[in-house]
Amino acid sequence: FTDINKHIYIVKVQQPKGDWVKIYGNAEAAFKTLAKYYSLEPHRRGHFKTRNCGVTMGNGSTEPHCLAESDIEKEIHSNFACEVKQYVHHFTVSAKLWMPDLMKQYTELQLELLAINSLLKTIFPDSPFCAFTMNMGPRTVCLGHCDFWNLMYGTCPIGALGLFNHRTGGHIILHEPKLIIEFRRGDVIFVPSGAVTHENVPISEGEVCYSFTMYTPGGLFRYAWCGMQTVKDLRKKDASLYVRYIGEGAGC
Repeated sequence: FTDINKHIYIVKVQQPKGDWVKIYGNAEAAFKTLAKYYSLEPHRRGHFKTRNCGVTMGNGSTEPHCLAESDIEKEIHSNFACEVKQYVHHFTVSAKLWMPDLMKQYTELQLELLAINSLLKTIFPDSPFCAFTMNMGPRTVCLGHCDFWNLMYGTCPIGALGLFNHRTGGHIILHEPKLIIEFRRGDVIFVPSGAVTHENVPISEGEVCYSFTMYTPGGLFRYAWCGMQTVKDLRKKDASLYVRYIGEGAGC
């Protein structure tokens, strides 16, 4: 899908041929195992099990950091990453194919951050995205929301997994472009989740749906744009650069 200037901003990619059914089947098994370790609690996006991992910045933090994990979670998440490695590779290849310029920005940012802080690490080294979300269901049905921590002009790949009837439920609703898109098991779609309100059509009772999403927080880009410091520190240390930064933001 393109905007009035023919810029691609939403892409629903074709499912790969070959072993794709086996690959996303392995990912579903990994989600089922992972879900055993987490409890079902309501949150702003819905009522399903969820966990974020990776490098982030925001909510008052003064520098990039890895999301906190217990020792048990580190082992669990490492095992999960091994099981979904091939699945995530499809996200990476599709992103670089359809949005090469944007992914170049994501990759360059990631390399800059890893170069200045040896404590930062990405679970999927080949991916241009710094963080990901594991929505473990068992019925992952998102309420209407924007992911306001994400880069506003960036993208967020979303993959659907599980046994559900995609004809009767699970569709992705995109509010501002007024789109309702059928979303099958094994499908992947790229959405500017920080700018477009999105949600899912409910699935039937007894059906199962997981989803896997990847993203890079906008705070990481802001930190790099300010010379590897916060906006607050930039304002204190370099008033002229701060004024230019604010001015560029207003002109975007």
